[in-house]
Amino acid sequence: MYYRVAIQVKQTDEAWSALQQCFSETIRIWIRSHPSSDLALLHDSEENYLAQTFSRFWFAVHDQHVEFTTLSAALSYLRAILNGLISQGSPTNLQPKTLWIARVSGRAYNPCS
Repeated sequence: MYYRVAIQVKQTDEAWSALQQCFSETIRIWIRSHPSSDLALLHDSEENYLAQTFSRFWFAVHDQHVEFTTLSAALSYLRAILNGLISQGSPTNLQPKTLWIARVSGRAYNPCS
């Protein structure tokens, strides 16, 4: 019932808090049972994976207007988000890579050219 109120109707802080409280343990179980959990947890904490999973879910529902007709669909989406985060590595390190260009003898040096 919480998921329906939080996702489809209210989208209030209280409803989202209840949703997180209701499903946090499920997501923790998914993190711990993921085949790459040992490696993933070397890069970042369980709490960060949990927070990023809910954050991306909120973005999809609130900003992208993704709708779920069943609890199963919402949970599948949450799990897909988590699997993507774990597969990509640390959720706090998911920023685009930047090419560093060094100055050698006053000239720009690009090691890739």
